[in-house]
Amino acid sequence: MKQPYDSSNSAHVDRAQNEEDISQNQLINDLKAVMDTKAGRNVLAWIFDLSKPHAISFTGNSTTFFNEGKRSVGVPLYAAIMENHPELYLKLIEETKGRTDE
Repeated sequence: MKQPYDSSNSAHVDRAQNEEDISQNQLINDLKAVMDTKAGRNVLAWIFDLSKPHAISFTGNSTTFFNEGKRSVGVPLYAAIMENHPELYLKLIEETKGRTDE
């Protein structure tokens, strides 16, 4: 039977940190696998178009909250790509240059 997590137990903390590191590394590798394909870059470009991570979200009314909700999807995705594979983001931009919002 697995022991409950005890934050005062250094072995438990180390194991949890190791599991988190493995999970984060897997996510980074998966993101690269998606970005390595044209289809994956197209889907991410669509997500960025919907979430508008670089847009100003303030409207002066409750639409701001809606806009911030959309941005909360795109901003961490953009940050993960730029931190780990910025060259692939540049490729995405180059491929989608000239597209118009649909």
